[in-house]
Amino acid sequence: MQQRFAFLGKIVLVLRRKEIFSFHLKGSLKLDYPDMINKTITTLLILNFLFLVGGVKANAPFTVLDSISRNRLYDVVYMDSWNTRTPFILSPDGLELFVVVGAGLPEKSTYKFKLISFHVPDIVDYVRNKKNSPPKERIWISLYYNQNNPDTSALHSAGIKEIKFFDEGRFLTFIGHDNDERGQVYAIELASGKISRLTNSSRGVIQYFINEKKGEIIFFEKSYKLDRSCERVSFIVGVEGIFNSQCLADGSNYYQNKIKSNFPLYFSNIYRVRINKNRLESLIIKDFPVSLPFDDFVISPDGAKALAPIYSDMYTPGKIDGPLKDKFYEDYDENVGKKFAIKTHYAVVDLENGNYYELKKFPIDRTSEPETPRWLTDNSILLGDSIISDVLSTNVESNAEHRFISHSVSGTDRYDRGVVVNIGVDRDRFYVKDFFQYNDRASWKVVNDSKPDNRRNVTASVVARCNQYQPIDLNSVNEHCRLEIPHYRVYITTGESYRSQPNLYVKDLITGQIKIFFELNPEFKGKLFGAVELMQWTDANGKTWQGSLIYPTNYRPGRRYPIVVQTHGFDPGHYVFDGPPNLTAPYAGQALANKGMFVLNIPDEKFDAYSDEHSGTAAGISAGVKLLYDQGKIDISKVGLIGYSATGSLVFNMALFPDFVPAAVTIVDAFSQSEMGYAYLYGSPGMGMKEIELLYCGAQPWGETVQAWVERSPLHNIDRLRTPVRIEDHHGMPSGWWDIFAGLRRLNAPVEYVIYTTGKHPSQHPDAVFQSQEANVDWFDFWLNNRTVDDTAKADQYRRWMDLKRKLAAMNPSVRPYTPMSHMTCNNELDDKYEQRVSN
Repeated sequence: MQQRFAFLGKIVLVLRRKEIFSFHLKGSLKLDYPDMINKTITTLLILNFLFLVGGVKANAPFTVLDSISRNRLYDVVYMDSWNTRTPFILSPDGLELFVVVGAGLPEKSTYKFKLISFHVPDIVDYVRNKKNSPPKERIWISLYYNQNNPDTSALHSAGIKEIKFFDEGRFLTFIGHDNDERGQVYAIELASGKISRLTNSSRGVIQYFINEKKGEIIFFEKSYKLDRSCERVSFIVGVEGIFNSQCLADGSNYYQNKIKSNFPLYFSNIYRVRINKNRLESLIIKDFPVSLPFDDFVISPDGAKALAPIYSDMYTPGKIDGPLKDKFYEDYDENVGKKFAIKTHYAVVDLENGNYYELKKFPIDRTSEPETPRWLTDNSILLGDSIISDVLSTNVESNAEHRFISHSVSGTDRYDRGVVVNIGVDRDRFYVKDFFQYNDRASWKVVNDSKPDNRRNVTASVVARCNQYQPIDLNSVNEHCRLEIPHYRVYITTGESYRSQPNLYVKDLITGQIKIFFELNPEFKGKLFGAVELMQWTDANGKTWQGSLIYPTNYRPGRRYPIVVQTHGFDPGHYVFDGPPNLTAPYAGQALANKGMFVLNIPDEKFDAYSDEHSGTAAGISAGVKLLYDQGKIDISKVGLIGYSATGSLVFNMALFPDFVPAAVTIVDAFSQSEMGYAYLYGSPGMGMKEIELLYCGAQPWGETVQAWVERSPLHNIDRLRTPVRIEDHHGMPSGWWDIFAGLRRLNAPVEYVIYTTGKHPSQHPDAVFQSQEANVDWFDFWLNNRTVDDTAKADQYRRWMDLKRKLAAMNPSVRPYTPMSHMTCNNELDDKYEQRVSN
């Protein structure tokens, strides 16, 4: 095959006119064809021949391994929510752009993280066509981390994070995980590239701050208020979840050992370590009740004090506004649920002796900037309209003096690095509030005249401002985060959309030219991807839906294909390699498309009543599937459903009470709506068991509403099932699905239960992610395409599934009348009974 010009072959081609042509190849091409055949066909024949003999290579299928191994951008700051994305940070001198990139290494059961940078002048020259090639990346450090540290939530799982600069930009610091160790603070001397480890925390650093004045690092490590009940011979069970009552051999309970959290309370030990001395760590405060996130921890100008967010009390909200306003929380019962909301305020921490003084009269309101306390350069605190001078006092709140006269902006000016200056006045001084344009944090400074030189006050690095997506006019790519560099008149942005893979872009603000200067995954140009389109439809209730539809890579119009519906999230600014943003297992969007299936990605929608969320979402899914069937694209007998977390019980109920019968379903890390799932919610934060009752329109599994419960209970209706079910739990032990699983096994129904021992919610460990995604691609390929993979390592898997197929064929499901899940809204009579019970 490689010696194709010495190859002698004969190809017989039959065209639509039944005319037979042949050609021989020996060193050169000789073609014989009738004149009526357009020369374009000749070109196609040559390309087809060259493909057959290796002259033109086809794109390789995109697989689960590609999905896990791809490069991704990670936050350079400590991520505090699903939607916070800060993918780059600029050095204080404005010359280096730093980025954190991570990629999975399933063969090593870990991820590789790299801290890289680009020289900003090179980026500018590239976008202005002064250089033909994009800028070269510089790799500062690479670390290996499996993202499964028990002391770090999945939200904060990057191996390199929280990048900061100190000593006028001479050093870059970050939290790093080296070879899966717990996080420590590292420093890089930028001039030499020398790397030093600054901390040696036994529990791992979860956040740190630089105290420039004292030349030290203030860092936090997680601590736990351990429940010692399991160390006793016996104990009385209170309002605690089942995990808290399961004792382990070491005297801890399962929740403490596996989850390691006092959710929703967080405790931290606060330490200091001198940067330029012997680096001995000293404890400042033990078990400090810090309120997350850490954004509002601010060190005073003299380095002796800090403002810190602190929780004061636990409570459960009353009736709230918004989509869940109908019954959510209004009937909270302390006998079955736990308080979960935190009242927070500020405390002034003495960093010298560890004492702290609370400001309870000034609760934290993150939506109201004037109420947020700020340090002034004379080490007093500006809090709302008041100034607190004697901050280290047990009566600190009584020292607040109402002095601030004007908060209005009397002047705005722009300086280098994008500083916006707002000036307010009190009786004897000016206060300047200088915002770094691309950072939500603000600081107050005292100045002596009305025209301060704010440029010398800018010592912090500039980070990206992350917006809702804005179009950047390049193949419908949306920018996620923008970092403007005013000195060069350019801005850096991440670009991505539902049909465009993520990359880093630079835009010239003078010419308007846009270029990609860093391709995250250039190797994907040789991979086969299913085309993606935006899909809109309306359900039977008149609600409009929007999702993304991935086409099979072998799509041909006029043919019907299987489809897998991936629930629990769609974002038009996100390209679906596997699933929704920040979620991986069990989703496998493009890998499924390469198996000849459509993939429909469904958003989470909110409804006026919490009890309607499942029925309303089921109506949306059913309408989307029906539309694709009516368009002739899908085979409605070959529909797969994936339910994750909140949508797991929804997907299972759609199999029990179907509009169409799914050919296969997967349920991952979800709460169960069954009786065991109901009991599992006892003692959980929030409403506990009453959350399930809302899904039953207020019914309970006893008393006068028991029949309404039974009609909707999945456990009481599993004899209806006509669909193979795969259940996954990533917490290392069975969940509230155990009664469903046991019942289906008792009925000899096609079900399997997989427990991953290394996972989290969401799962991050590369072994668990790879196995889950790969198994689900095979699962839906097996049930929807009737296909197996010739792989000896998967022989046991297919033996299990062939047995499930025999069970499915032998089933005799109930044909009792039922209401489809998409129509299970709450009736007024049951609502009235529920309201009456609540009021009593």
